[in-house]
Amino acid sequence: MLHNDTPEDVIIATNQSHSLRYLLEVAFKAVGITDYSSYITINPKFIRSNDIQGIKGDYSKINNHLGWAPKTSFEEMITRMVNHDLNK
Repeated sequence: MLHNDTPEDVIIATNQSHSLRYLLEVAFKAVGITDYSSYITINPKFIRSNDIQGIKGDYSKINNHLGWAPKTSFEEMITRMVNHDLNK
């Protein structure tokens, strides 16, 4: 992006959508916990029924202009983040 001749706004994304529930599954699995339900509490007042479903970022513009595409999977990214925090 820094070497592009013209400055442009681009989206860094994966073209994928993941639920918070799936993020929790991946994060807890990274520390060896397969049933995370006893570690979390769901407060119904924070559940928004009118949220947009399936929203995801489209990286086609940066891919077309600069050839960029994501190389790290969602699962790998979350696992790296958990491991980074554990190593602090």
